[in-house]
Amino acid sequence: MRIPPAHHAGSEPKTYPLSIPQAPLALLDGGDPARRSTLAECLADGPPHHALANAMMVNLLHTILQRLPARTAP
Repeated sequence: MRIPPAHHAGSEPKTYPLSIPQAPLALLDGGDPARRSTLAECLADGPPHHALANAMMVNLLHTILQRLPARTAP
C-alpha cells in the first residue's frame, strides 16, 4: 500500500508494511484482472487511516476464507 505524497517523510518508506491479498478480490472480479486492479486501487485510495483499515479488513476476510472448509459440488 502506498503512503500519500503529502505524508512522505524524507527517508521513511513510501509504503505500508501491509499488502492487500488478491484472493478475496479475485472472488469479486469476474476473472477480469483490470477489475481486480480497480478494486485494489479503490481500497488503497483515500486518507491513510482509511486505506490501512481497508487493507486490514481484506486481510481478515482472506484469513477467514482460508479457514473455511472446501465446498464440494452437489
